Amino acid sequence: MAELKKREKILMGVAAVTAVFFVIDRFVCQRSQEAVPQQFSERPPAQQIVKTPGKVVPVTKKKVVRKKIKRKKTTPSITYVTWGRDPFASAIRLEQLDHSQKDSTGLVLKGVIRKNGQAYVLIDDAILKEGEHKGDLQILSIKKDRVVCRKGAQVITLVLRENENY
Repeated sequence: MAELKKREKILMGVAAVTAVFFVIDRFVCQRSQEAVPQQFSERPPAQQIVKTPGKVVPVTKKKVVRKKIKRKKTTPSITYVTWGRDPFASAIRLEQLDHSQKDSTGLVLKGVIRKNGQAYVLIDDAILKEGEHKGDLQILSIKKDRVVCRKGAQVITLVLRENENY
């Protein structure tokens, strides 16, 4: 103990006192807090006898009727705010396209790009090539200033407008 610094001695003392309190609380005090089992007489309350010095008097108690409230077993309803995709669902799902819902409305052809003999179109914010899908929109053919595409069951031609600011 002589080799320890003053700070280390204080910390060891605090740790020792804490350990002693823990042991006393857990093991010594807990036994005194245990409930003593109540002893019940075999006689019903109406037949109990009160012994007073010199007399034996039977005690009649009024029965206290307690009504039991029947509660419906229901779980509380919890509502969640919908804020995006389900975090437990897989990010990639293999499903067939649902053509009953129209998700491509107000299509605007913004540009036609040619690179290495391959033509690409810029429709709204999507870059697509011939044969690709965007929702229910399928690109059928790409010309110099127009695109023929299928939206659902309809065939639509989108024309590139020149000299127009987007």
